[in-house]
Amino acid sequence: MDGKLDYHGHPLVDKMNIRMYNNAYHARGSAAVSKIKRLFMTRREARITVMQLLFEADFHKDESPEQIYGLARMAREFPDDDYVKDMFFGISNHQTVLENIIGRYSQNWSAKRISRVSYAAMCISIYEMVKREDIPVKVSINEAVQISKDFDEEKASPFVNGILNSVKDDLESIRHEF
Repeated sequence: MDGKLDYHGHPLVDKMNIRMYNNAYHARGSAAVSKIKRLFMTRREARITVMQLLFEADFHKDESPEQIYGLARMAREFPDDDYVKDMFFGISNHQTVLENIIGRYSQNWSAKRISRVSYAAMCISIYEMVKREDIPVKVSINEAVQISKDFDEEKASPFVNGILNSVKDDLESIRHEF
């Protein structure tokens, strides 16, 4: 790659940001680019950030999603990303529905027994499938499986894939639960 930024139509990055990134890369090198990259993130980075926020929320049930988001942004200095906010707050507001869906499709496994990483990845995928028509269902499933591969045990990704494909098959009826 020649240093050019290519986000393949990423809706959160406008042409001005891409030009700014490319100009900084060519004018000042990678040090300037790392500062500019903090202004926005790829969709994959955004999904991982949402997964981390959901993971944190699971351990800080006494704090509101707004508090968790604000503290995490200060601590990790990630961009104030619309996708991250939409997903984190949307999933937080639909936890009971998501827990019921995951429990229903994870035969003989309660949602509480599933690892927090895989649970968060499935919540992200299901919420995307239901609420984000701009994201293909296959992409949502593949990204969740990849997050499970990257951050969970080896046996987690086939489990996540199986549940999410079952959800995909019943997507129309699931949409009515939200």
